[in-house]
Amino acid sequence: MIWIDAHMDSHTPDTSLSHRLHGMPLAVLLGQGDTRWQTICPTPVLDLRGCTLIGFRSFEAEEIKLLEHLGITLISIHELRSQGWPAIWHQALLRARSCAGGYGISLDLDALSPHLAPGVSVPEPCGIDIRHLQRQLKSCRYDTKLLALEIAEFNPRQDVRGRTAKLVRQLLQDQGITRHPAYPKGVV
Repeated sequence: MIWIDAHMDSHTPDTSLSHRLHGMPLAVLLGQGDTRWQTICPTPVLDLRGCTLIGFRSFEAEEIKLLEHLGITLISIHELRSQGWPAIWHQALLRARSCAGGYGISLDLDALSPHLAPGVSVPEPCGIDIRHLQRQLKSCRYDTKLLALEIAEFNPRQDVRGRTAKLVRQLLQDQGITRHPAYPKGVV
């Protein structure tokens, strides 16, 4: 899994002050975390060796401690900027593609710069530049090992002038995904 997010989403009930489930999905997919989710997902779903978290900049020390303990590759926004997208993406793809069953990409829209994608619930400053991300995602368009691309955390109430919705449509079109005629207008 290549997890692109401003947040680590790796809290457990023991580390979260708020106990909100939306701060725990990556931990649960890795076999950690809240027992309410572990009934749905009782064992680790993701191959730990193939996971890379890219672009994080808002986190707590407990999350880093858990992910480092599990051996997840962590690339902060600062590391991404200093090492550059091509090198980071190449290494993340090598890890993800090494997993026998294929891999997925999860893009949380708050990973992007808030002025480009304001339609999120928890915006974080100094985000990823969309042009770099688009190039990397396009490089995976025909990758037969890519099983899924998830785009998460869209909040239409926060979406100034529909900028985030337009951006999501463009990302999906770049992947060859277009609006299905059976869906209502505006739904991809």
